[in-house]
Amino acid sequence: LNYGRHEDIAGKDRIIDNCLQAAALTLLNPHLSSALSLASHNALVSSAAIAITDHILAIMPTFKLPTLPYSNLSDKLLEKSPPATLTAGACLAKLLIALESRSLRSKLPDNVLSTVIGLSRLHQFSSLCRAPPIAFSMGWNPELKMES
Repeated sequence: LNYGRHEDIAGKDRIIDNCLQAAALTLLNPHLSSALSLASHNALVSSAAIAITDHILAIMPTFKLPTLPYSNLSDKLLEKSPPATLTAGACLAKLLIALESRSLRSKLPDNVLSTVIGLSRLHQFSSLCRAPPIAFSMGWNPELKMES
């Protein structure tokens, strides 16, 4: 057995699939997702949202995140050290817009889609993720709450 080498790509894929399945199942559980919605878990869920975004960008190198037509958000994200929950919420909102395309959804494993949707339903990200994309272009202006 060769435990010290990481050349087994199929093994890495199985580990990633298992982690995504665990994340999706965790987010589907109403008790666990309710607990994750607490402010004390902001760093954890923000890290998860940014990690799933990075994962999608890594497995689909030609994919580009769409832009949100919301200048106030863009300005906040360009500030020095923007809040993690704001960055993560923007990533999830962009992913949801992109995932409206069936061709993109068909290229992603089911657990990736379930994880993105589960994270988007959390309280920390709902102001950006639950609005229909057209709302931004029609002048909808959500209140951007900054972390303390």
